[in-house]
Amino acid sequence: MKVRLFVPKNGDLAYTEIPKCACSTIKQYLNAVGCGSFHDGDIHRVHPGLLRWRHDPLRILGRLMRRRHHHFTCVRNPYARVVSAFYDKVMNPQADGRMYGNAALRAAIRARGVEPDVDPIVAFRRFVVLVRDSVVFADPVEADIHWLPMAWHAASAMRPSFAYEFGYDAILHVESLVADLPALLAERAPGRFADEAGLRVFNDSAGGGVRRTASVAAHFDATSRLLMQEAFYDDFVTFGYSTDPDVVEARPMELAEINRRLAQVRMRMPKGGMRQRLRRLRGGGAKRETRVLPADLGIVDLGAAHG
Repeated sequence: MKVRLFVPKNGDLAYTEIPKCACSTIKQYLNAVGCGSFHDGDIHRVHPGLLRWRHDPLRILGRLMRRRHHHFTCVRNPYARVVSAFYDKVMNPQADGRMYGNAALRAAIRARGVEPDVDPIVAFRRFVVLVRDSVVFADPVEADIHWLPMAWHAASAMRPSFAYEFGYDAILHVESLVADLPALLAERAPGRFADEAGLRVFNDSAGGGVRRTASVAAHFDATSRLLMQEAFYDDFVTFGYSTDPDVVEARPMELAEINRRLAQVRMRMPKGGMRQRLRRLRGGGAKRETRVLPADLGIVDLGAAHG
């Protein structure tokens, strides 16, 4: 699984990107830390102030060996994240006018009856079936990065090849990013954004096309909730989000506990293709693993629920 690690060219911050979790905004601010200004363009394609693990692994590893960095990521309510991915990546064309994804993904979406002219709630619930199948079984396609579990993204950066145990020093939340990100930057890049009047939001997808008019919770019926809880078990348990879609914010979690849970996820993620990883993540065989979410999350035994 690809490591989505970014390090500003200046300072001691290290960020593991999780798609659909305010990554455009965070990378713009880190780019400004690295080169002194926000990028006027697509920060996912061009980021002059950032080193990216995919392109600069040796430079980043050298930085980490010379100096300990403050490693953080940002997570989001799993229900809200999948709803956001649905409208942004499935129902509406991208900036270039094309629909998102490769031919196999687009064919799988169409095969589920997910079309822009279908009622959005109906289309979304069909989409959730595809999300569950792609996450749990990597079938008919492997899970896209925009709905791959957040815990899997976060755990991918906890690599034994780093100079020290590369856990997380901070976990930000999209639900409180207006407070979380400025506080982090004030601590790790003091004075850099002192003149900013509030947090700038980049890549806000509000605009034309199919727009969300119902609440996040209204998108989910009993079946789609169970499918979400099966696909995103690691996210609910690791980051403390409720399985009730009406409860938006996560419950407080000790950072040491989050790191412990992510380390367990990481240990179940060997090298190889998605299907190989899924066999390990889901128990090592064709038989589905029975997993039970904690009682305070209010969910039943998922193995019993789905047979």
